[in-house]
Amino acid sequence: RIDYGAGFYGYRIADKTGGQVVIWADKTQRVLMRMLNPRKVVTIAPDGSNPDPKVVKNGLQVTVTQSPLVIMGTEEIPVPKPCYDQTISEVMGLLSQASLKHVDLTDAAIALRDSVNGFDRNPGGVMPEMRRLLHKLEAFMGGFSWVELEDSSDTNFSEVIDAPGCSAGRALTLHPMIDSPNGYYAEYDDVTTHNQNDEEVWIAARIAPEQRSNLQVNVSGEAMPITGDPIGLYGAGFGWYHLGTTKALSGAQNVRIQAIGNVQDVAIDAIVFAPSTFRPNGVFPPEANPVPPQKEEKRREKRDRQPSGPKNIVPSPTPPDQGRTNP
Repeated sequence: RIDYGAGFYGYRIADKTGGQVVIWADKTQRVLMRMLNPRKVVTIAPDGSNPDPKVVKNGLQVTVTQSPLVIMGTEEIPVPKPCYDQTISEVMGLLSQASLKHVDLTDAAIALRDSVNGFDRNPGGVMPEMRRLLHKLEAFMGGFSWVELEDSSDTNFSEVIDAPGCSAGRALTLHPMIDSPNGYYAEYDDVTTHNQNDEEVWIAARIAPEQRSNLQVNVSGEAMPITGDPIGLYGAGFGWYHLGTTKALSGAQNVRIQAIGNVQDVAIDAIVFAPSTFRPNGVFPPEANPVPPQKEEKRREKRDRQPSGPKNIVPSPTPPDQGRTNP
């Protein structure tokens, strides 16, 4: 699954021909696909429509519709220019919000600048980095914490696997061959939460129904069992489990995921601490300041009329007494 944004959707299939990318959009539109080697690709519209591909400077001009378009013969990930433009705009908007609140996110601004400077050399490689930066800023400015569970500080789970469709494309799995004297666990130190009030806790995982009671999440000493059915299903059997509300205060928390029984096959993807407004949407974090649906189309039309590309992406430095906060 490819995180494009801007009303575009896609996924990549690896094969012996070099790979295929399947892409579609909310509405029919003529789009510049940013690519390094557009002459190598073949485009096929299974619905019989004519994508009318034309090689142009910086990529491939093609018609994208609501039906899938297959782009074959390349290992590159084509990047629709509207997705690139909107991602930059949204990151800059969040950096501006931070500046107004006297929060110094210079590191994030520098990361954006480096991504913009490197985009022409590697569009398909840089775009995922920009999307990850956007989601990281959305989490920070939106008051929620999104933790990738494959990045454990201490674990005896089985292995980290590549998991297309999961957050960051990976997941931590447990499929024990022998018993462990201390049980199986994964720990996460210094998980930062941002709210003074109670926070909702959600975990994204693939767990068979009969296994759910055998896995437990502990947040700074508070046990939170996994119960009920998941919502927001995505990927290969993953979904979001609502663990309840934690009383932990804002600041650094210790999170421990513990197998407390006979666990045969489990995969964990992410855990989220969020205000009560959080609703799972697959692998995508919510926007920091979501736009009401009735205003989204007007925002897109206004953006489409404006020239693209930032002229200055590093905000003015925060006054020295404000300090630096990294999302």
